[in-house]
Amino acid sequence: SLSRIMQWILSVFAVRFNKLFKYTGHVWQGRFVSKVIEGIHHLIDTFQYIAENPIRANIVRDPFDFEYNGITFIKKKIFDLLEIPALVYKNILSIYPVLAEN
Repeated sequence: SLSRIMQWILSVFAVRFNKLFKYTGHVWQGRFVSKVIEGIHHLIDTFQYIAENPIRANIVRDPFDFEYNGITFIKKKIFDLLEIPALVYKNILSIYPVLAEN
């Protein structure tokens, strides 16, 4: 199940992180959260929220500058894992028109 996979990933990471930095205890406070996406608009809002998280965290000034961002993969037309549905792509282009320039 997803819960068991996440538990394994987080525990392996925590052990290695704690060993590397000589810490003990939990690395994260809470469990991962998953929510059902309720339609195309919710999907686009969620995508935009995630794409702009690096801006809110003061990591980058532009979402395209964050290398590990879904929006960056779309800009580079890297669809290794999943082909983006046309309706989703159309909505993303309306938010990020610079993608259409490529």
